[in-house]
Amino acid sequence: MPGKPDSSRTLRSAYADDPEMTELLEVFCEEMPLRAAALESAARERTWEELQRLAHQLKGAGAGYGFDQLSEVAGELERRVKALRDDECPLESVCADVEALADLCRRVRA
Repeated sequence: MPGKPDSSRTLRSAYADDPEMTELLEVFCEEMPLRAAALESAARERTWEELQRLAHQLKGAGAGYGFDQLSEVAGELERRVKALRDDECPLESVCADVEALADLCRRVRA
């Protein structure tokens, strides 16, 4: 059915059934396409400090809003960007993590 999210790919918050979190989750989820685009832009422009900052923000926010998988992938990206900046990680690994995190950002649903 067009327009309907693929539920097998949807990433739902652990707080999805908490009525006190409904409005907060909706706002957070609405921001996620912009966050995905910002990640991809930082990677494309090779602004590693910005990419590391964005990943760090998503690591904390993901956990706080009940998206543990998002938080884990963001944390891994943050670590890899730091390693890349220290010449200890290949660029391909960072690019793969950016792609994975951007995909998760686009799959979150309140």
